[in-house]
Amino acid sequence: MKHLQDVPEIRHLIEEADFVTHRSVAGHGGLRTFLSGMCTQSPRWMSVRAPKLHSGEKVSFETLRRSVEKKAGDEIALPGDRLLCFVTVAASDVFWIGEQSHRNLRVFFAVAVEDREDGPELFHVANVVRFKNVLGLLQFFLLRPFHAWISRKLMIAGSRAVCS
Repeated sequence: MKHLQDVPEIRHLIEEADFVTHRSVAGHGGLRTFLSGMCTQSPRWMSVRAPKLHSGEKVSFETLRRSVEKKAGDEIALPGDRLLCFVTVAASDVFWIGEQSHRNLRVFFAVAVEDREDGPELFHVANVVRFKNVLGLLQFFLLRPFHAWISRKLMIAGSRAVCS
């Protein structure tokens, strides 16, 4: 968690959080590879409700994955860009923060890359939840097992991309 605290944008989220989880995985390939691996996590029951693209093609997980891979330069995503169900809040070549806001709570998904001289990169993933009111606490209490499960699935999908 120390590396996440070193990124000011993520540190600010953690300091004001009501609930935080943190996991790390080692791998090669960079943040872009990890995020595009996350986009491959597409269970059948999960759908992306988004407008059609110019060619009439519906937005799919494969389309989202390709859009992450195609971005030029060091820009992983710009604020406002969508990645899975998250809206990008901030991004650079070493971290990405996405947000999903509901009526009663806000969920942030943050990924930071730690370059290590003695081995592979270390990818730190944090889930940060802020309750907007008491109903947010109740809602999260009911959804917490599902939240843990889907967060783990996203982490596994990202780690497969950087560990292969």
